Amino acid sequence: MDAIKKKLSDSAVMRWIVLVLLAMLTFATYWFQDFFSGLKPLMESELGFSSTDFGLMISSTTWANLAGMIIIGGIILDKWGIRVSGIIFGGFAILGSAITAFAASGFFGDDPGTQLTWMMIGRILFGIGLETVCVLVSRTIVKWFRGHELALAFAVNMGFGRLGSALGTALSIDIGGDHVSPAVTFAATLIGIAMIGFLVYLIFDIKLDKQIGKEQKTSNEEKFKFADLIKLVSNRSFILIALLCVSFYAAVFPFMQYAPDLLVNKFGFSYDLPKGAVIELFGNATLGNAMIYIVLFIFGLAFSIIPTKIKNKSGKILSLIIIFVLFVAFITSMWDTLSIWLKNGPKTASLIPLGTIVFTPIFGSIVDKKGKAATLMILG
Repeated sequence: MDAIKKKLSDSAVMRWIVLVLLAMLTFATYWFQDFFSGLKPLMESELGFSSTDFGLMISSTTWANLAGMIIIGGIILDKWGIRVSGIIFGGFAILGSAITAFAASGFFGDDPGTQLTWMMIGRILFGIGLETVCVLVSRTIVKWFRGHELALAFAVNMGFGRLGSALGTALSIDIGGDHVSPAVTFAATLIGIAMIGFLVYLIFDIKLDKQIGKEQKTSNEEKFKFADLIKLVSNRSFILIALLCVSFYAAVFPFMQYAPDLLVNKFGFSYDLPKGAVIELFGNATLGNAMIYIVLFIFGLAFSIIPTKIKNKSGKILSLIIIFVLFVAFITSMWDTLSIWLKNGPKTASLIPLGTIVFTPIFGSIVDKKGKAATLMILG
């Protein structure tokens, strides 16, 4: 019993510190996945890319995984564990993002064909790291949150990912200014910072494994078998869930990449924010604009976490009312600015992942309490 109490994963503070370190990877990789959508018009004018070139570059992220790399990554994760796999595939993500940043700066050549080729190579390498890192983060969350707030932890992690998508879409043009390269370099730097966070996490991972003990650690490991893979792909429920994911990805994700451009060229939305709609924090417009999304994310966490910590029903209701009133007050106070944002292509397109920032943690909290029935309700 004493050994169980001493486990790091039994400390709520330690669990959530670990989650933040892991969610940094999710945040950074999702940012890098989606931030180009806000730069498309600038890439056409500065780099000479066409819409076809843009689509090729974006789609190249998934090519290696379509060829089975994500399955290989899963096998490596099962065989070698979280630490080695994280370094390998995190390294792929860093290498790919760095090559993309160098290509955007003209390091390999400044003609459109050369830049496109190298940016595609970078995105392919990034994609190899991206998908396996997402699986790795999920597995690590299970390791730390099993028997605790598992669904909420998954939801918060996904919320960080969607926050990265929203911020990347909305702020890439603010960061880049009149050039593509600064925005790409910033996105690549985020992945490097997130990887440093993962290396810090490894210290806690090693300590937890020592606390768990070799015998229990071995009993919890799942060895990969090809028979398990065949059994999985022949499972009807798995196939239906996979088809649901394919349908969602095929519809929403490509649209997200072209949404800002569509709003600007088809519906007359603005590409650059007018000066009156720019929010500055410490004299920095990008930081000020980012705070809007961060505040919304905090409200999402507050809605899902604070009421669960209050035991009596009246207290829960009161806390929800207070949070809701504060949320409405925040939106009302910012409405003059936000109404202009809703006429801007990149800022409006960022609302697609923004909805999940607010609601995903709430749904996760519900699933922790209600289980499968709540999951089906949310899917419906």
